[in-house]
Amino acid sequence: MPHDVYQDWFRNGWDAVMPPGAYSVFMSCSYVTDAEAEIDGDLTEYFDLSTCFPRSPQYPHGWETLVDWGENVRPRSPFEDPASVERERRRMRDRRELFEQAMAGAGLPCPQTLRELVRLMTDWGLIEPYPLAPGVLWRLPPALPYPDQVLPLPESLTSWMEEQRWVALMNPVIDRLLDYVGHFLDFPDEMPVSLDLLAACIDEDVPSVRQAMVVWQGQGQISAERHCPCGASGPQGRCPVNLERVPSNRRFLLLPDWMSILRDRAGLPLDDSV
Repeated sequence: MPHDVYQDWFRNGWDAVMPPGAYSVFMSCSYVTDAEAEIDGDLTEYFDLSTCFPRSPQYPHGWETLVDWGENVRPRSPFEDPASVERERRRMRDRRELFEQAMAGAGLPCPQTLRELVRLMTDWGLIEPYPLAPGVLWRLPPALPYPDQVLPLPESLTSWMEEQRWVALMNPVIDRLLDYVGHFLDFPDEMPVSLDLLAACIDEDVPSVRQAMVVWQGQGQISAERHCPCGASGPQGRCPVNLERVPSNRRFLLLPDWMSILRDRAGLPLDDSV
């Protein structure tokens, strides 16, 4: 499977660090990369041609437009919850403070304009200019670096980013497990399985299935139990199973929480009446 550089922006954690306008720059270069368009000239000409940067009130001064952190975001409709708008403003203020502290820690000036932001993204390898004759083609690199490779970030944030990368890496395997358990087996409340059996059913290696099951369990969407020996039984005579250590050929009961799965993975607004 080819590497999906577009998902790197979120998978690597750049959305938790950079100003919102940086993602527009990134996506505009992705359109150029997809279309293999040859945009000649400097940044100003690229700005004129880019589908993400039209001449609009949002960018009144072109590449010299000041970087907007969204701290003054307004309600998108009269019905939007004011508390939600205030939470978004606070989130953007916190992100800006984090970014400014990290830039100061790296000995770098904070970009003030869109042009300076693009140059910073170029220096960090988030986008890359490809020289033509004459002019420049702006495109995406084969893969993106991690924010903590170029900025000194708090340990709590880097730990969170590492966890998100691991979850993103395991999600494709979890999706295949979910497709097998849900669609092929018709959404059982519980089922006897082993890691060997699950790996064979989705044509995946056992270590990857084990790691995916651990992540899935950590998301609170499944649990694993086994029948306990006499005298050591918990509720219903069962004990929890440590998926990190259980032998791959040992049977255990897989118990999916379908309400949680449908809500968190399918994004369905469920309530107790469903």
